[in-house]
Amino acid sequence: MRIAIFSVFSDELKQLRTYLNNLNLSISNIIAISIDYKESLNASLHININTNGNTNAPFNYFLLGMILRILYEMENFDVIISTSIPENIDALSVFSQLLGVDMISNAVTINYDKNSGKIVTTKYILAGKAKLTSMFTEKKPYIILIAPGYLKSSGSETYINDNKYIDINIEELIKMIRDKFNKYYELLGQIETLSIKEKPKGGVRIEDAELIVSVGRGFKKREDLKLAFELAEVLGAEVGCSRPIAADLKWLSEDHWIGLSGRRVRPRLYIAIGISGQPQHLAGMMESRTVVVINNDPNAPFFRNCDYGVVEDLYSFIPALTRRLRDILKR
Repeated sequence: MRIAIFSVFSDELKQLRTYLNNLNLSISNIIAISIDYKESLNASLHININTNGNTNAPFNYFLLGMILRILYEMENFDVIISTSIPENIDALSVFSQLLGVDMISNAVTINYDKNSGKIVTTKYILAGKAKLTSMFTEKKPYIILIAPGYLKSSGSETYINDNKYIDINIEELIKMIRDKFNKYYELLGQIETLSIKEKPKGGVRIEDAELIVSVGRGFKKREDLKLAFELAEVLGAEVGCSRPIAADLKWLSEDHWIGLSGRRVRPRLYIAIGISGQPQHLAGMMESRTVVVINNDPNAPFFRNCDYGVVEDLYSFIPALTRRLRDILKR
């Protein structure tokens, strides 16, 4: 089985390469597809898309989808595996549409069914209350995006040299799109990147956090969020939030947003402060190992989905908790 790995971000490519070692799949070739990344990934073939400093290219999902279509025609891989982050989802959605094949996002397991000879995946649905098992049809390539938190691997990986490395100029790939798929090439001119904003300093990758302190509408003012940040600092945690805090009030950037339409997390400890616990939020954090809920409403739905619950006013409880932890942890 020829398996390709792809991500807009190079650090995820390394994680994907390590992840393949733990899969119950018969792998004959590994094809790594990167963007402006020349370090070895221990692949049978490493194809690097050289953007020549074109900073717009990695974020033009339509262009990337068509480039993946070209690379598929060149290498004819059976499966392409990526991660369920917006940039990869957008590019692979285009790739999926161009080929008319299925795509599974937020997969938590990938297995090979010996009886049918097909790949089987599982993912959580219904706010984490049920698991969906899917089996791919005969039509290839199979497109699988791994859920956040499932690329973590025990031990370290030594990346020996790629068997073969190819650096392809993005202008050459665009020319190939024009020559082979002219109707798609014409669509490129209809998509324009208006601007690219640098991620604010202090931005987080909440998906990778082991400890999360998450905030909701129980906070009355934006300035009050400092209580959660102080607690997170003592614990060495990241700060997440529910939808209203990021999408409606704009108190935090969207990379803090946890939920069905936000980020999905799987930390060892999730502390929810002032969050009611609607299904849309639960869908993003139900796989947390230990969940602590702090809310002054004893009827908040979140109390039915936690390991420990504290019915208290956050404005009195959080400062007291932070002081106590600071004394214990000497931080």
